[in-house]
Amino acid sequence: MPDRKTHNKIASLFSDLPEKKIDKINKTIDSKIMLAMHGPEHRKYWGHDVRSLAVLLSMSPTDEWSEIARVWFVHVQLDKMSKKDRKKIELLAKYLE
Repeated sequence: MPDRKTHNKIASLFSDLPEKKIDKINKTIDSKIMLAMHGPEHRKYWGHDVRSLAVLLSMSPTDEWSEIARVWFVHVQLDKMSKKDRKKIELLAKYLE
């Protein structure tokens, strides 16, 4: 799975939210508590399913919902990528710095 910096850079290509907000969303999706409890299996329990998206949206202003959904979608898709494709995305993110 890509690191949060990569998630943030790629999500910023698809969202008009400020990077600080994008980082907060990605940090919430990859909750430290869930990571500590479940390791890589945390995706089964939090952040990477539609219910988690609904929770994120319910805690956010409605005018940001589409942007938040984009960031969430990009995060989930990046996590599903093959290792080979992830390396390409990480190179792209570094290029964007």
